[in-house]
Amino acid sequence: MEQYKEEIEKLNQDKNSLLNKMELINTKINNTYQKMYDTCSKINNGHNIIREREPGLYGEYYSYCTICGLEY
Repeated sequence: MEQYKEEIEKLNQDKNSLLNKMELINTKINNTYQKMYDTCSKINNGHNIIREREPGLYGEYYSYCTICGLEY
């Protein structure tokens, strides 16, 4: 029984380590997106925003930058 408890404890530690690593990677991704959006805004004197409507009878409007993909 003690062997199983130790194995479960190790697996939980591994899981928590991976979850922390995923959180760090997600933060880095979000920071990189933010840098890309800021750079697009500075280089191009603002974003190139296009407003479109989804196809279909009740399509919603959405806006995005054609250069960096920022959605509004």
